[in-house]
Amino acid sequence: MGRTQPSLGLAPPAQRKDARAKAAKMTVNKTIPAILASSTRARKGVEGSTLVVDPLAGGAKTGAKRPKKGENEDGAAEVVANEKFKVRVIVGDTLTVARMSSQTANRVGQSIKPKRNVAVLNMASPLLPGGGFLNGASAQEESLCFRTTLYPALKDDFYRLPEVGAVWTEDVCVFRDEAGDDLSKNERWWVDVVSAGMLRFPDVEGDEGEEPRYASAKDGDLVVRKIKCVMEILRSKGVEQCVLGAWGCGAYGNPVGEVARAFKKVILGDGKESKKLKGNDWGDLKEIVFAIKERRMAIGFARYLDKNLEVEEVPRNQPEQIDEQDESDAKAIRELEEQISQLDVRIEQCKTPTLRASLETIRAGLKVQLAQRLTVRATTTSAEAGVSSDEDGDTSE
Repeated sequence: MGRTQPSLGLAPPAQRKDARAKAAKMTVNKTIPAILASSTRARKGVEGSTLVVDPLAGGAKTGAKRPKKGENEDGAAEVVANEKFKVRVIVGDTLTVARMSSQTANRVGQSIKPKRNVAVLNMASPLLPGGGFLNGASAQEESLCFRTTLYPALKDDFYRLPEVGAVWTEDVCVFRDEAGDDLSKNERWWVDVVSAGMLRFPDVEGDEGEEPRYASAKDGDLVVRKIKCVMEILRSKGVEQCVLGAWGCGAYGNPVGEVARAFKKVILGDGKESKKLKGNDWGDLKEIVFAIKERRMAIGFARYLDKNLEVEEVPRNQPEQIDEQDESDAKAIRELEEQISQLDVRIEQCKTPTLRASLETIRAGLKVQLAQRLTVRATTTSAEAGVSSDEDGDTSE
């Protein structure tokens, strides 16, 4: 069954993709060069970007024995019980979660600033710098390239990325928020980025209703090697906090359970040598966060990591976010009012009945959106006023 009502003012997917492509080119050609010209730190980060090829080549065996169908697949220690570092799964965008982690580290329980930036995994295309960024794609890598100075650090000479390897980039400047709005200079912040490609379109097996699995054990072994490579880079760089993800579980078609278990084995070991395994030694690493935007996938991923692991949400009412949200809402209202005003002019000048009717439909949709925005804003303002009054009353007592 299709839509019962027309889409309200939302451009067709092709138009939105074209708009993203134009914005991407503007970002690459103007925004990022301006930031690099004015920030020595950001410029050095791009210039110092390096390709790391299989840092564990010739080392120990990779991964644990792949469990057979029907066997207990929870051989690794529970991540909740780990004493060396904390493992979390949070429903949210990579950079939003990274920002939350960095603010928490600097505010709660730590009197000393972390040695390094929070590091994030860029779940990269192994074939093309930035993936489909310049063509208007909107996956995780493309979001990173749109919101940070990462793109010029993904140098053409690095590609095709090695099967087991990654690009390490320090001091990547984050200059846009999750909504794509520019941050002021004093709001910009920094991350380190490890960019690596996951297995693409592997053969999977499993009857209907069963969990999908890699058809070939070699694919599972390769995924473990890729994860070990990323974790070894993070360890060698002295990273204290990192934000990973459900690597390759979206468009590339890797089974969530296989990837989650691979992460579990790499991070904690296979559990054979000790009944109470406390995790592999990952140096200074104190917190590993998996940021996954889709809640259903996050729940499944967490279940495979540890049945006791609680899936968290990005807080939406943090005090430092209130002003930014108000500003974003005001900007959206202004844009809607401007679009309606422009449509009024076009409708007045339009001489074709069919086109006029189409424009009036779009205008009606925009008016509905504007009314909804204004209602939400008024409700929020009233609620905040009520809270303020209560607090004033408590203070007077």
